[in-house]
Amino acid sequence: MAVRKAVEAGATEAEAYVEQRRGYVGYAVGNQIVDTRSVSEAGVGVRVAVGRRVGFSYASSLDPGEIAEAARRAVKAARVSQEDPDWSGLPEPSPVYPEPEAIYDSSLARVRPEKVVELLSEMIEEASSHEGVIVNRAEARVLTIRRAVASTSGVYRIDTGTLALLWLLVLARRDNVVTPLHMAFAYGRVQIPSPRLLARRAAEEITRSFKVEKLTEPRRMTVVLTAKAVAELAEIIGSWFKGNNYVRGVTPFAGKLGEQVLSEKITIVDDGTLRQGFNTWRFDWEGVPMQRKVVVEKGVFKTPVYDHYWARRAGAESTGNAFREGYTSPPTVGYTNVVIEKGDASLDELLEGEVLLVEGVQGAHTASPYTGEYSVIASPAWIVRNGEEYRLVRGAMIAGNLVEQLRDRLEAVGSWQEDLPGIRTPWLRITDVTVTPQA
Repeated sequence: MAVRKAVEAGATEAEAYVEQRRGYVGYAVGNQIVDTRSVSEAGVGVRVAVGRRVGFSYASSLDPGEIAEAARRAVKAARVSQEDPDWSGLPEPSPVYPEPEAIYDSSLARVRPEKVVELLSEMIEEASSHEGVIVNRAEARVLTIRRAVASTSGVYRIDTGTLALLWLLVLARRDNVVTPLHMAFAYGRVQIPSPRLLARRAAEEITRSFKVEKLTEPRRMTVVLTAKAVAELAEIIGSWFKGNNYVRGVTPFAGKLGEQVLSEKITIVDDGTLRQGFNTWRFDWEGVPMQRKVVVEKGVFKTPVYDHYWARRAGAESTGNAFREGYTSPPTVGYTNVVIEKGDASLDELLEGEVLLVEGVQGAHTASPYTGEYSVIASPAWIVRNGEEYRLVRGAMIAGNLVEQLRDRLEAVGSWQEDLPGIRTPWLRITDVTVTPQA
């Protein structure tokens, strides 16, 4: 309907993206469940072109009148927008789409609100059983997600998936020491992750040590980034290989396709077909088939990731990397499931000598995607000596050039991976990093 109404309003091309979410979500604050509610959300994003002028609008319901109005607004927006000389049309349909495994389970689609309460209760109970641990906040969410894309170019695809997501934010108090907040996640596409295992892991991580060591002056240290810390820095790393940045030359690797840009210890894959992947679907957010592509292989830059628009500008094909923040935004270049391949270093090898073990970072969004320069707060973080003595560090900042660190100073990559929403990654050990006390 949205496509037809847009054409009737004067669009030469039109695309509708529909997303519907149904299920239940529950919240806890301070060891108490405070809310459980049903989720019933649906809407349509309409992207149109009038010649080479592009517009977008959306409707926050599936009401026919609102959809028609959104289509008309999109056409109006296109008429007043600047002409884009690089606009080359909407994607064509593909003859073949993947059939990824384990993205929908009927039992998850039938989950009742009592299950969400049970999940929160088990997280709180398990975390609180560890001395001094407090659940600051927690959430349990079980959803059925339906997606559809239709366009005047002939794309018409529908997909359905399920998702269970648990997270909690914990801190700990003991011996007059209060730890920083620490967040832990777990998700499943066809099963609910263990709430007790997640809470136990979070509690054990935040209570590694209550002995405090204060940094008094800048130091050069070996830093070990856990999976969560790597995930939080992934926004910086990912920007280097986005097709829009590559075409515009606003990445440190512009013009370096096929060259060694990172350590040979690093292989990065983006896999939209990953079994049970957080962002695994049959098609991306503009109807192009999902696929697996090697972005960096042993440090060599193999391919940027593209949506349809930026692929055409590069003279390439879309890699199935159009992404939206739901139906309220037009597609742009994004990632599906990022996989950083594991290495061969054991935990003992990663923590050998004196290292700063970083469990999370704050401020990654302030880094420069163009140069790789960054400065972030490491929190929570511990100084670890010989893998045995842990001392909590408050306010430590790590800084430097992430390109140089991942190219020249990556000493070891962990021999296991951890799954987080949108990324599967090992731990990384980087030498000679500037660590300073927070001002």
